[in-house]
Amino acid sequence: MQSATVRPGDTLSAIAKANHTTVAALLKANNLPNASLIHAGQTIKIPDKYDSSSTPSFSDFLAPQQASAAPLEASNPAPAGSRKALDIAARYEGRTANELKLANNDPVGYYMKDGVPGNVNCANFVSAVLVVAGQLPANKCDATVYGLINNLKADPNWVQVSLKDAQPGDVIAFKTKTQHVEIVAGRDAKGNLTMIGSNNILSDGNQAVSYNTYGGNEIIAVMRYVGPNKDGPAITPTNPTLKKGASGAAVKEMQQLLKNAGFNPGTIDGQFGPNTESALKAFQKAKGLTVDGICGPQTWAALKGNSTTSTPPTTTTPPTTTTNPTLKRGASGAAVKEMQQLLKKAGFNPGTIDGQFGPNTESALKAFQKAKGLVVDGICGPKTWAALKGNASPAPVTSATPAVGTPVAASNPTLKKGASGASVKEMQQLLKNAGFNPGSIDGQFGPNTESALKAFQKAKGLEVDGICGPKTWAALQGTSTSSTTATNNTTAANNPVLKKGASGAAVSQMQQVLKSAGFNPGSIDGQFGPNTESALKAFQRANGLDADGICGPKTWAALSKYGSIAIPGGGGGGATKQVTQTVNGVKQTVNLAQIRGGGYMRTDAAAAFNRMADAAAAAGINLKVNSAFRTNAEQAELYKKLGPSVAAKPGYSNHEGGRSVDIQTDTKTTNWLKANAAKYGFKNDVSGEPWHWTYYP
Repeated sequence: MQSATVRPGDTLSAIAKANHTTVAALLKANNLPNASLIHAGQTIKIPDKYDSSSTPSFSDFLAPQQASAAPLEASNPAPAGSRKALDIAARYEGRTANELKLANNDPVGYYMKDGVPGNVNCANFVSAVLVVAGQLPANKCDATVYGLINNLKADPNWVQVSLKDAQPGDVIAFKTKTQHVEIVAGRDAKGNLTMIGSNNILSDGNQAVSYNTYGGNEIIAVMRYVGPNKDGPAITPTNPTLKKGASGAAVKEMQQLLKNAGFNPGTIDGQFGPNTESALKAFQKAKGLTVDGICGPQTWAALKGNSTTSTPPTTTTPPTTTTNPTLKRGASGAAVKEMQQLLKKAGFNPGTIDGQFGPNTESALKAFQKAKGLVVDGICGPKTWAALKGNASPAPVTSATPAVGTPVAASNPTLKKGASGASVKEMQQLLKNAGFNPGSIDGQFGPNTESALKAFQKAKGLEVDGICGPKTWAALQGTSTSSTTATNNTTAANNPVLKKGASGAAVSQMQQVLKSAGFNPGSIDGQFGPNTESALKAFQRANGLDADGICGPKTWAALSKYGSIAIPGGGGGGATKQVTQTVNGVKQTVNLAQIRGGGYMRTDAAAAFNRMADAAAAAGINLKVNSAFRTNAEQAELYKKLGPSVAAKPGYSNHEGGRSVDIQTDTKTTNWLKANAAKYGFKNDVSGEPWHWTYYP
């Protein structure tokens, strides 16, 4: 028998793995009552390989053994038991035995023996649950059914009861082709005994934790814990060092933490592949850690929020709280929603406030970072959070705001992009009064305010620098009026896609609304020339859109916030367009129409979807669209990002043909769609994706 010396930071689990043995074998070899009773400098005996007295061979799981006593029918009322083991076991429903037994950062996994085959873990699981419940000493864990039952019968805190007296939390062992053990869960409506345990339910014959019903098999024993209610032995699960190629529960936990922090590792599958490595490196870079793609102690600490900032707090910038996670494109949830609201408040439009960190949100965030002099990486980390929450130092505001219309004086500070406060708010109101729309009157000097100010300066013959100094203040507070008044009643019968070279009423409408929004297109002449294109690109950048100078559906929708533009739903006279691209491997032209909730679909699918959306609205359901028609390029980007297991190959998605739509779902919406979508020709045709619906005419 070999030995090992315990080093600072060692755990019994780590020693067991390093020496190819189990915690249970080490406990037995060293007469330790639980795994926490080790200390640095201590010598630990290492049994040879797997100690046969503590970890049986595969044949031991199959060979019947003799229990220490025959099952008894109780003649007296059974004593009260405890539900604690059941409550713990229930938390593991769906976990596979092969994954759980290796999860040393999990209490139950910590006490399960690693070397037990994946198809015979029933006693392994129940033993570990009992240890965690404080009902079984750790050194009495046994991965065999008879071994566990014999240990329980030898323990004065356990009594044997009859099958008819079985209660939730009791341990029940019975014969199958071999033997099986589970924890009693209760009784169903028919009075049948229900149980939970590690059962052979997987297609490969291995086990996972699940509920089932007792089928009348011959009973080995029903055991009940009647001892004191106490906690199990304290353990401090360790996080193993992980690198590319690793797999298991610890990798899955790391992936989930990365995703929560806004770094997308791909599928949360417990496989440390290239996507996970890339996400980990990005996280390490954002946190100022060594960028090696290896998840060691410092990276684990940062992922779990235990790391501390390396920059000491100053009097002007309070330390950022740990409640704000680092976010980047692909993240979702309440923190993203908060960030979007703060961006919008600051004058940087992230699009819909929906908690989804998409391209519009990323563009708005980058614009905000640029305006604040931050690193423009599209990642919302501590410094960006601080700036969003008003913790970054604004441009100085030296005095109280004068009343609107008073003569300019030294009390009006010089303002530029990035400033905030009452003086900015006054300037915005004056700009709006003059017919130059700065966006929200919120006291935040963002890109919309800057564009409006430049347009005002140009109109007044002032230096166009976007800085509100004495001359600009004087012009704003003077009696001069704008030569152009913003209008809010622009209309268009249709909203075609417009680009440089176009002309007509739709261009005039676009120019008028651009001017109302504070982006000067030049003359309102219906001619889409270079001035109009420049104004449109500036508007797109300020609103978090792709600055391509093309006025498509998203740009029209953004413009509608600054003037009443009618964009009715598709299939009913709304905006339409025609796209030629590859659909299911064949190049074809697709006629598209806008749909309620956003996006386009093939005209017949759009009409059907709009009827369905109207019916859903009447039932109190709002069908919010996450994705509808996609171009080949958009599908290619999605395919590159998500891979073939999630996204269809470019040219072979029904989204590209305008037939499929992804709907934002919750339980209520999903149930309504299941009951009603077929009436309108829609089917949920992708297994595991309740949001994906395709039109079948």
